[in-house]
Amino acid sequence: MLNEKISELESKLRNRLVRALRKDSSWGKLFGEFIHLIKERQLTAYLFGGTVRDLLLLNATQPPRDLDIVVDDSSFEFFLNELPLEKISRNRFGGLKCNFKTLEIDVWPLRKTWAFEKGYRQEFTFGALPTTTFLNLDAIVAEISPPKGRPRRIYESGFFVGVIEKKIDCNLELTEYPELNIVRGFVLSQRTGYHFSNRFCRFLLDLVYAKNPSDFERAQLQHYKRIRIPKKLLHENFEQIRKTLNTNPCSSFLPIFPRTTQQEFTFVPGPYCFEAMTPWMEMDFGPVNEGQAFYTSKSVRPTPIQAQKSTRERGMKIRKRSMEST
Repeated sequence: MLNEKISELESKLRNRLVRALRKDSSWGKLFGEFIHLIKERQLTAYLFGGTVRDLLLLNATQPPRDLDIVVDDSSFEFFLNELPLEKISRNRFGGLKCNFKTLEIDVWPLRKTWAFEKGYRQEFTFGALPTTTFLNLDAIVAEISPPKGRPRRIYESGFFVGVIEKKIDCNLELTEYPELNIVRGFVLSQRTGYHFSNRFCRFLLDLVYAKNPSDFERAQLQHYKRIRIPKKLLHENFEQIRKTLNTNPCSSFLPIFPRTTQQEFTFVPGPYCFEAMTPWMEMDFGPVNEGQAFYTSKSVRPTPIQAQKSTRERGMKIRKRSMEST
């Protein structure tokens, strides 16, 4: 049963990658030339982590603002010299930060992956690359431009199981930036509604005891240039996790995020837009009963996945009423 669900998710991801990377798609219009050059030069390059994840979970129809790309070691210098990249600089993860038109690209050769360099993984292959991530929801890579006649290669390490079980877990419990990865776990939970695994909770508590609370805010400012999860909210969740594990040492935990009132609520799309965004933003849904999700003073801010599902259902009801009235 689990293998069937994994196969379904992989098939869905493959279809979305094909659609996203077509020349006439919004993605293709932005960096179709980039993909063409990779294919023409026969370079081996893989999309890594968040871009692939969000394409599956959020069905992003708009191109991302940045990409993480890992290339074959022998292709790296050729990649930098031949492709029309601008403003090349070293990023703090050891890779190179480049610009292609309006797209920001972080690119690095396979062997420069942190876990490979430190010797935590002995097999330097793209198949082993997903095993180097701290979070399971980052543990997926997809080939950008496979040779004609060969299926696109997709490698993962616990990613699909995490999606099926709606779980944020530790993939490799070794990381150069532990505070940032804990915060990223909270950000992902806020966006998806996924819970923390027992292993993630224990790693978190061990780290909290060893770190200053301000370290988590400092990590956010360095990475996001702003505070995504305030220190007070982190502390409240840390305490709840500690109490939960004291009561049941084997339990998982669903992070607690503040409620928002109707007056406070505004949906601000980030770098991704949903297929169902337009009917939500443009249609009048009429009066809403108290307690109805997303629109009352007692509502919880929707995750992107909840918003997408709710919007699609509302749009279908409106179209049905419209057809019945005509």
